[in-house]
Amino acid sequence: MSKKGLRTVNRHIAKMPHIRYVGSGYSGHWEVLDKE
Repeated sequence: MSKKGLRTVNRHIAKMPHIRYVGSGYSGHWEVLDKE
């Protein structure tokens, strides 16, 4: 996947309230928070 495509996906995911990115750059990771 191109970096531009990945950036678009990240922007889309960032809009989801139950998903957040922890850390910064390549050293970070996504965390899916339980809605309950």
